[in-house]
Amino acid sequence: MKPSRNFLHALFSLCMLTMVVTSPAQATQIRESTITTGEINTITLFDIPDDIARLLEVHQLSGPPLQTTIKNGDVYVLAQEADNGREAELSLNGNGHHYTLPLRIETRRYIGPARLTEVPSSMKGEAPVPHDERAFWLENGYTDEELDSDEQQVFYPEAYATLEGLSPGHLWTPDVTEISITLHNAPVLSMRKEDTNIQILNDRVFNQFFFEYFDYDPKRNRLTTKPEKFKEFYDRLPGDPLTLTLNGDDAKGQFAGHFNFIFQKASAHVTGRLLDEAGYTLTNLSDRQVSISGLESDIRQLSTVDVNGEFIFPLLPADEYTLSLVDFNHPTQQKPDYSLIIGEDSGDIHVDLVLPQALTGPVTYKGKPIESSTRGNTGGILKVIQEERDEQERRARNASRQAAPQCTRAADGSTIMAVGGKQNVPSICTIAYQVPQGVASVQIDVTVQSDEALYWTGRQSPFNDYWAYELHGLPENWSASGNVNNTHVGRTEITRSQCINISPQTRDGPLSITGKLTTTNIGGEIRPTRVSARFKNGCGDIRITEITAKTENAKKHKIFHPRKIGTNELTNRRGSYISLPHAGTAASHAAWGFPVDIKYEPEDAVIEAVHAQIVLNDNIFTLPGNLIDQASTTTAGEINFADLKLPTASLPPGCNPVQIQFMLKGKNGDNAGESNFMAMKASGIKNFKPLYLAATIAPHLTRRRYGMRDLGGDAWAMAGTINWLLSKPFYFDDISGLHIPQNGKNNSALGHTGHSDGQQIDLRYDDGTGNYTGALNGQGDGAAIKKLAIAAKKEVTTNLEAKLNLEKLRNWIARNRAMLTTEANAPHVRVVYIGVTWMDNLISKGQFSDSTPIPGVPAWKKPTTLSKANLHYSHWHMSLIADAFCR
Repeated sequence: MKPSRNFLHALFSLCMLTMVVTSPAQATQIRESTITTGEINTITLFDIPDDIARLLEVHQLSGPPLQTTIKNGDVYVLAQEADNGREAELSLNGNGHHYTLPLRIETRRYIGPARLTEVPSSMKGEAPVPHDERAFWLENGYTDEELDSDEQQVFYPEAYATLEGLSPGHLWTPDVTEISITLHNAPVLSMRKEDTNIQILNDRVFNQFFFEYFDYDPKRNRLTTKPEKFKEFYDRLPGDPLTLTLNGDDAKGQFAGHFNFIFQKASAHVTGRLLDEAGYTLTNLSDRQVSISGLESDIRQLSTVDVNGEFIFPLLPADEYTLSLVDFNHPTQQKPDYSLIIGEDSGDIHVDLVLPQALTGPVTYKGKPIESSTRGNTGGILKVIQEERDEQERRARNASRQAAPQCTRAADGSTIMAVGGKQNVPSICTIAYQVPQGVASVQIDVTVQSDEALYWTGRQSPFNDYWAYELHGLPENWSASGNVNNTHVGRTEITRSQCINISPQTRDGPLSITGKLTTTNIGGEIRPTRVSARFKNGCGDIRITEITAKTENAKKHKIFHPRKIGTNELTNRRGSYISLPHAGTAASHAAWGFPVDIKYEPEDAVIEAVHAQIVLNDNIFTLPGNLIDQASTTTAGEINFADLKLPTASLPPGCNPVQIQFMLKGKNGDNAGESNFMAMKASGIKNFKPLYLAATIAPHLTRRRYGMRDLGGDAWAMAGTINWLLSKPFYFDDISGLHIPQNGKNNSALGHTGHSDGQQIDLRYDDGTGNYTGALNGQGDGAAIKKLAIAAKKEVTTNLEAKLNLEKLRNWIARNRAMLTTEANAPHVRVVYIGVTWMDNLISKGQFSDSTPIPGVPAWKKPTTLSKANLHYSHWHMSLIADAFCR
């Protein structure tokens, strides 16, 4: 095989330090940890004995000021977005033991000055041919002159671009008046549309070109928005995250720049208050902070609560957000999350966060204490006041529909559900459940699920369904009511789940639990609201309070979330990805897992089993076995997995997000019990885009693989990507790695800048016969293709009568042009890449490597999504929108 002249893969390994207790004069360094801004990070000191860890105190040695504390041997750290990219060092001291803990601070979204710099890898020129390789190239048809001329080609390895004019955080706010892109250390660009363009895409269907909205100044090598086009430019853009791509070539074909900048329009102004359950403003939490996290935008911001119990988040873009109270004084205390959806045209939004009594502490109003009996017990509620236009068409459509009230229940009364029926007529279902004598506890789960959720509640529409439940006979109050416009903004369901001690009530006889569930369809009947109650005897009172998966695994790979987001081959589609352990992937999953911490109550419960299930396509798939054997540490109230590897199961491929859920079994005192299943979260996200190992889902794809296989598998793909491959004849290599592993530079651990979203594929060229296995498919870094071009050039130069190589080359170009035209012009394509220099000359321009025309090769209208990049002589690259192929 012809060796590559473009790059060498450097293989290396990192050894984790084993902790050794040192003398007081020397501090042992714990391996560096990465923390995320805008949330409380938990760092478990696995390498330090528990009895020592509990004696330590934490102090900051260097770096930006951070909030830090240590409780029960875990370090808790809170960083601001302004600290992104910085490093800090903590000192852990206690009882004669000294450790230092290096920290690296990062945010899921770049926050910094509005001057962005992207250095494309395609600007790195070919390395000179090593002396020991020269003989090989000469044997394969190259001449000394050609090798020497390659070494003298002009490249611009220091080229970069800056985007200026946006507000901090990559936001296009109303005060922005001009945007410019400046190239540095680069030649003057060609202004031909086939050479230079500006493309803006989102993760859905928006994909347009905006070159005509910019003026070009060749002296400053700068593109600047035209004043007369600025408002039209802004109005054409959607409100979700966007990628601006500048593809710029010079006129000589010696420079090919690809620069990507992520930005988003932002105009929403969010203000809020903290309220208790009775609706009184909380003024005793002014030392706390409220965090807001964007699901798509990756925004992580903190706002300090003032003395009036108010907070503010100025200029947020459209997104689905999670808000939460951040109480660093009690980092382990579970707190409710609240969801908020901001639309593209949202303006001023006011948010009231209603906190449960357990989080508010003593509350006074006008100097007088408020009795707990007057404060209600509704749990965490998000009230959003936002004026939006009502949807009259849906109201009219619903007016003609009728539905009957509905109650469903199990024969023993253990489950009851009320479903909304006829418009404005309550559906009422009675509860009658009996707990036998001697049963010490009962698990109760009440869920209110609304199909009005997400979109309609966010618009404060007239379809404001009412719900209520009340349970009698329990030792504490179990009743609540509300309307979905207040209770279900941004979420489909709310649940109250609790294990209740009823031993006094069942000591002398059975306990009867009575009550009713109520739901009323208001404004329409297409999307009913459901209220359900579930009872289970003898729950054992084991409760999972939190399940957190860390985003850096035992091999120091960053996993789950791609760090480089954009639309071209150098970047990835945003999201949270996980490789599912479906049948046939056991060997791949053995390569590495992911760290998981499960916290539970009561802390003195004895956990004997950990079980997992996957929720996929609305179905539940139970994973086999007891995972407790994989636990690295088990302490009071917590189970830690340093490298959890999920067992395989028969899982059908699906496109919908999945959840990984866990439950615990064990004993609380003398009572056997088990917890409910709870979903795992990584960076606050519990819904993951599933990846499947392509050849195990469709075994016949194995025959179409080329290249070497990587540890953990290198063809982890979304279901839509696999469907696309099944519809094509192409031979393919890398897609993505296990749980999309990324190295310290945020590149894929497979050796790519992109390939971390299960939607990017390396594919062989057409070999000139309609197949993809012959010598002209690109193997050996395209050695046979280049050799053919050299031979064809000699036939033209010497004017041979029989030009067999020229005819073969023309056929190869025609077939690959036809293939690339079809694939690059398809609506599901983000970007397609081919090789630079001589490869681009052949396909795009119909020229030999010296830029002379190839006889008989016509001009070609290159697809707008087709570009060129280094290291693509052996294959072409496809970046898809895989959702388009879900079925």
